This record gives sequence, structure tokens and C-alpha cells, in this order.
Amino acid sequence: SARAFAQERGLAPSLQGAEGGVGSGGRSSASGATALVLGSTGFAGRYLVNALGRTGTRLVLPVRHNENHSQHLRLMGDLGQVSLRHYDCGGDFLRKPEELRRLAAGCDIVVNAVGRDYDTHHFRMREVHVDFARNVAAAAAAEGAGRLVHLSALGAGPESSSERLRTKWEGEEAVREAFPGATVLRPAPMTGVEDRLLNNLAVQTLLYPFMPVVEGGHARLQPVYVADVAQALMACLGDDATAGRSYDLAGPDVFSLRELTDWVQDTIREPRRGVPVPAAALRLFDQPRQWLVKRAPMLLGTTNLMLTADWADTLEQDLVVEDGGEDGLDALGVAKTAVHKGLAAEFVRFWRQGGYDVGTEGT
Repeated sequence: SARAFAQERGLAPSLQGAEGGVGSGGRSSASGATALVLGSTGFAGRYLVNALGRTGTRLVLPVRHNENHSQHLRLMGDLGQVSLRHYDCGGDFLRKPEELRRLAAGCDIVVNAVGRDYDTHHFRMREVHVDFARNVAAAAAAEGAGRLVHLSALGAGPESSSERLRTKWEGEEAVREAFPGATVLRPAPMTGVEDRLLNNLAVQTLLYPFMPVVEGGHARLQPVYVADVAQALMACLGDDATAGRSYDLAGPDVFSLRELTDWVQDTIREPRRGVPVPAAALRLFDQPRQWLVKRAPMLLGTTNLMLTADWADTLEQDLVVEDGGEDGLDALGVAKTAVHKGLAAEFVRFWRQGGYDVGTEGT
């Protein structure tokens, strides 16, 4: 049976499909399970896809980019195991529950990693984080998916000053209502090769003669390595007791924003004088962009996310696991990776303007 096949090879209970499996386990096997991953071309999404692909899971990946932006996903599963489904970039896919049901049909697992950091002409954060999340959960429930994993964000709550974090919390509530057994993962700001935290700090350092630091950089962050988030997903799918629960995912170290900025500058050998920027000034600076990006059909939302009003709102709270709170990575048995050491920090070093080895000799 599929369950016996999976148990013999150490596959998770949620990855034991109904059709049975073949092979000796691993990427070039077929576990018999099928997973729908929404947001697969995003930062976290590609790591989640790769983790699932390593178990021989069939993958259904809706994408709205051309082949150049999604071809890397084909390599994360063996031949025939990865199905890319292209859809209209204008947004019809996200707004059609019947299309989500068609995609979820026959899937044992549904993972929603879709999110927005700012409003655009096509999509508002509330539409993506709440309405779309609700439709995904409803489709998963209607099509009989065994597990649903929903990515939210650490700090999400109804009282947050950040619209992104407020809508993330509303999305969690909507998902729970439609699919009570959903597992919610709340990662802290994630780091990795494609991240929008350390990379943005490096870009700001290289672009400006001084470093703007919101409110002096006193806000505390507990960033998590994105590969650890992928391992947390697999741990949840490996234990059916995690269904219906929420997990805060954060790394082993807590930094102030100023400490994180100083570390990036030291790493890329580009010291900059930090200039405290009041959050109110950043909100005022961002108003013209906010007005324009909601009305212009062209892509104007690629500004540095650390210079947006919502980032200023986000920093009014500490993005750390609360004292006495349950740390999700520990609870799931996932070893934490320090984001400022070893391989996890390697991509930051390539921002050095004089080459990777600049400053390593004669200093």
C-alpha cells in the first residue's frame, strides 16, 4: 500500500498518497502524494517546492511568469513530477474560486505561500492575504485535501500598526474558518539568497552616502533562515498532530535593526554613518509612491521595501518570539541556523564592491 511504501522509506504521513509509490525514496521516486503549492516562484515558495520534491511528491505549481522565471522549479522534481500551470497575470486566477478548486482537485496537500509587501494596481494586500487565502482554504476543503499549510508572518495581529501584519492575521482567521485543520506557519523576516532584508540593507549601504535608520534602529528582529522554514513545513507534514496548530518560526539570535545594519556593513566592507530617520518622515516620503502605485498599471512597486510606510509601521513592534511563547522550530525539532554565520550569510559577502576577497588581506 502507499502507506506501507511511505513508512518503509521514512516519508511523512501526509506524503503518503492514495495511489501508492515506486522507487527507493527521494527525489527520483514517486511517493504517490500530490501537492499544490501557491506562490512557488516567490522567495519562500521555491524552498518549499524543493523540500517537497525531495520526497518524490508530485507538484502542481501555478505560475504567472514566463518560462525564464519558473524553469528552475522543473529541476526540483524528477521527469513528469512537476506540472507548471500558467495563468493570467491580470489576476483572474486569484479572483476565481472555481479555478482554485480545479487546481486543488486530486491534491493531498495544499500550501499557500502567496503574499504581498505593498499594494499594487492589480492586487491589494487585503485581497491577497484575506480573500485569496479564504478561497484557497475553501478549495482545499471542498476537494478533500488532507493537509493545508498556510504561511502568515510573525507579529501578525489585529492591533498591529502594519497593514500587512493586520491582513495576515485576518487571513489566518479566514483560513481557520474554511479549513479548521490548517497548519499556520508564522516566520520572522526570512533571510537567504533572494531575501528582502539583508539584501535591501546592502543595497541601501551602497546607494546612499549615509544609512537611513528608522527610529534609530531600536526595533528588535529575530530573522529566520528560509531553508529552516522549508524544514518546518516538512516537519508539519510528517506529524498529523500539527494539524490545526500555529507555529512561530524564528532564528536563534535577536538583533536590533541597527545591529543587523552594522553587521551587513562590516561584512561588505562598506562602513556608513547611520542617520536616524523618524518613522513619520518615512511615511510622508512614501505617500507619493503609495498614491501612484495603486493607480498606475505599470510595475512601480519595486522600491526598497525598507523605505515604505508599512515598514515604518512594522517596526513599531518587535518581530521576535514573545517571552514564554512556544518557538515553532524547537517544537518541530528543526535545528536553527544562525543567519549571520557560515553558508547562510554567504550571499551577503558577494555585495563587496572590490570583489569577494576585498579586505581579507593586509588588514
